[in-house]
Amino acid sequence: MNKKMKNSALVVVLCLGTYTISIAQIVYTDVNPNQVVSNGNFAIDMDNDGTVDFTIKQTNGIGVEIDLPAGNGVVIPPNPPGFADVLSCQTSVGSSSNFYVAGGSVPMYAYGVGYWSNATDKSLGVKFTSGASTYYGWIRLDVNASGSTAVIKDYAYNSQSGQSINTCYMGSQAGIQDETIREEKFKVYPTVFDTYITIESSASAKCSIYNYMGTLVKEAPVFYPKTSLGLMDLNAGMYFVTLVDQSGNESVFRIIKE
Repeated sequence: MNKKMKNSALVVVLCLGTYTISIAQIVYTDVNPNQVVSNGNFAIDMDNDGTVDFTIKQTNGIGVEIDLPAGNGVVIPPNPPGFADVLSCQTSVGSSSNFYVAGGSVPMYAYGVGYWSNATDKSLGVKFTSGASTYYGWIRLDVNASGSTAVIKDYAYNSQSGQSINTCYMGSQAGIQDETIREEKFKVYPTVFDTYITIESSASAKCSIYNYMGTLVKEAPVFYPKTSLGLMDLNAGMYFVTLVDQSGNESVFRIIKE
């Protein structure tokens, strides 16, 4: 099967084990597999221009920190200052955010202090410069309770200079929906799966699943009220579930196989 996803707005680039997707003005990168950092570091080049914008590092005896060059920034709370803030999904990151921009290492959870202990699916709010332009973005990761391990999952930024972005937002264009947005007639879960996904539907529909390159990998009918699909034969990575109802209306959901 070599059908291609009919969506010219979706551009995918495979880069050093990550999947970078540009949807409208949002440039999203899925770190796949997730990068586990323990007594080491992980460099992040937000815009793939060859310049490291941020480095997440974990040092035994210290904890987890983010390194950044002067001029780039990470969101910190107003009180107490000096620690990177932990942001939930749908938090706006932009010009009104409170950034630390002096450069160097900013602790996330170090020496037993900070906001990132036992954080799951939380984000750093960041900004970086390229030439005379400033861009806002987020980095999503987990940190365990002791600060001995960090797991970097994905990151994104708004490619429009000076424009804000919400944490966890991956872009929405031409029917592609962020994982937090659901049409009433369809629900797809879990969005991160191992063997099966379940599709709840208000009526019968056609399901097509595409990989990150837009190649059709599976087709199946979907019935009311719910249908379970076995996807154990798929490789780990990002996929798009396209659901078309009997009226021809299309909804697209992003899922990730571990």
